[in-house]
Amino acid sequence: MGDEETVPEYPEYILAIPSARTSFPVFRGDDVDLTCNECGTVVGVVCPEDVRRTQDEMQLSLDVAPEQCPHCGAVNLFPGFATMMAYTCRQCGEAVSA
Repeated sequence: MGDEETVPEYPEYILAIPSARTSFPVFRGDDVDLTCNECGTVVGVVCPEDVRRTQDEMQLSLDVAPEQCPHCGAVNLFPGFATMMAYTCRQCGEAVSA
């Protein structure tokens, strides 16, 4: 019972995709360290104005299957997949099948 692993909740701007191309921002004075979600290595340093654009570019470089939920309209991203045949929507929790 106490051995169950819990999945952390991430704010919207942190994408839980372990990859050297995917990171979360660590604000440090006038700079922002883009830190790897998996290992914590700083993979880039940008100014605060460029954080969102840089993270978007990093996401677009990944193989990701975007699927729109027919129930709520939310877009669900599935890294490492070309398409999804079935999934549970991360927004509304409804089951979706192709």
